[in-house]
Amino acid sequence: MVLLAIAMIIFVLPSCEKDFGEQKEKSVYQSADGVFVVNEGHFMAGNGDVTFYNRSDKSVSDNLFFSVNSRTPGDIPQSMAFTEQFAYLIVNNSNSIEVIDLLDFKVKNTITGFDMPRQMAISGNKGYVSQLGSTKIAVIDLISNTISGYIEAHKSADCMKIQGDRLFVANWSSFYIDKPNNTIMVIDLTTEGLIDSVVVTKEPNSMVIDRNGKLWVLSSGGFMGEEYPALHRINPTTLSVEIVIQFPTKSSYPTQLTVGDDGEKLYYIDYDVYRISINDSEVPMSKFINAEGRSFYGLGSDPQNGEVYVTDAKDYQQRGRIYRYSSNGDLTDSFDAGINPSGIYFYRR
Repeated sequence: MVLLAIAMIIFVLPSCEKDFGEQKEKSVYQSADGVFVVNEGHFMAGNGDVTFYNRSDKSVSDNLFFSVNSRTPGDIPQSMAFTEQFAYLIVNNSNSIEVIDLLDFKVKNTITGFDMPRQMAISGNKGYVSQLGSTKIAVIDLISNTISGYIEAHKSADCMKIQGDRLFVANWSSFYIDKPNNTIMVIDLTTEGLIDSVVVTKEPNSMVIDRNGKLWVLSSGGFMGEEYPALHRINPTTLSVEIVIQFPTKSSYPTQLTVGDDGEKLYYIDYDVYRISINDSEVPMSKFINAEGRSFYGLGSDPQNGEVYVTDAKDYQQRGRIYRYSSNGDLTDSFDAGINPSGIYFYRR
């Protein structure tokens, strides 16, 4: 929600798009290999939903949640997490998680009781949910679909990554919990307790694990440009910061760090899309994908073939569009999604 407000201030630009013809619309979800797009909708309007794109036949199932369940998921669908059988749709402003059967996309349960949930990480039969309005990580029992406990993190939390028996949690925002937002909190999953934290640049907004098992953290430097944005590489075992790649200007606002299929190439949005190798020591100067006036908002790389998907939120009022690129950056397809498309999630049966 806060990220959407920031993006609306920074990225409201005219959009342009290329037409690849009409996609075949499906009114009912058919479980297949494809891409889920989480559309946030407008704040307090409850008009967000999920779009599904079939990579094989390029068909699109729009407003998928509503078409299957005859209701909307709530206010600001934020992100998704997956097990083999279920999808978990985190709905930020409605303080809920919809548990969805991937076979037919029907809701099986709704978990409530959160305080502005953002992301969910899964380990075994447990889910860990970050919250912006609380200093606690909610622990979900995925068998009973209930909140079974909490982990005190002492700061608000956003994106998360699991590596080994540790959960790494980014403290992105200080808006609701007034504490410095420049740390990656480290939680031991065996004891479910906070064991350490790593200081990074202000406002860490996204994280990935590379092919060597190292944690990469992208920080914007703060909404007001308080610090230079930076990429940090952290050793998840020793918790040492092994490298810091600083952006040359505070006017950059990088977000949406994504790892390629080989675990070596990293992508991020800084108005345009950039690609950097895990072996580089400086941020790239050349663009991988030129936004050409579009409002790039979400980003994903297909873990099987390295294709890159980027979302265009346009003016943040109308329906957005998704662009599909080859691993070389060639545009191969595009399709419409819902309002403010942000999350890209790749699904294979």
